[in-house]
Formats: sequence, C-alpha cells, structure tokens
Amino acid sequence: MSRFNAAKVLLVFVLSLLPSTSFGAIAWTKIGPKIANATITSLAINSRNQNILYSSTEATVVGAVSGVYKTTNGGKTWALTSLRKDVGTLIVDPNNPNILYAAPYTPRHTLNGGLFKSVDAGATWVNIDIINLTF
Repeated sequence: MSRFNAAKVLLVFVLSLLPSTSFGAIAWTKIGPKIANATITSLAINSRNQNILYSSTEATVVGAVSGVYKTTNGGKTWALTSLRKDVGTLIVDPNNPNILYAAPYTPRHTLNGGLFKSVDAGATWVNIDIINLTF
C-alpha cells in the first residue's frame, strides 16, 4: 500500500480551485463539485482507489447546500452524502478508506460543531464523543 502524500493532496486541492490550465507538461482541469454559493474547504482521497474522492464544503450564503460530497468516477459526477453541514476538515482513514472523519466548521474554527465519523464510506454519519476521544 502506498503512503498517503498530504502535499500532493494539497496541491491537487489548490489547483482544483483554478480553471483548466497548464503548468509545464502537466495539464490541470477543475473537477470539484459545482455547488452554488458554497466553497470547497477540503479534499480527501481514498488511498486504495484514486477515483473515489470526497469534498467538504461551506455555504457562503444562508440557504446554500453544504456538506460532504463524494465521487466514485474521478470527479466526473458528485453526490451529496447524508452529512449536510458546513464542514471545514475532512479526512479518510489511510488504513481503512471506508472510515471518514469530518469536523463541521464553526465561526471560531473549534470543534463545537462536533466530530462526525462514517464507517460506510460516507453513506451514514454519527456525531462522536470528542471529550473522551482516544487514539
């Protein structure tokens, strides 16, 4: 199994915000979910299948739909998962890509919004007890 490369994920995320462009010999195309009035806040990639990506979003106006989006075809299409909150941080467990963690965005960037966990690749989410959380 290959190691998770956070720098590569960050570069893909930053470049996903740009329109289609070329840097040297590498061509980049924007593939993120097209969501009206929402900002992509993080991107997470399944370590065993690079066609499966997750994108978290934050609404920029009241009433916009935000949450965690998932693609299984490398970004061609995206679907909103059942977690429909402004999410600031999203990670996929590198040892088990069916396990995801999402930290909803709060105005002070705290965990007051809870910490959510999915054990079924984003189909369902539960708010986990962050006070007694151990690693």
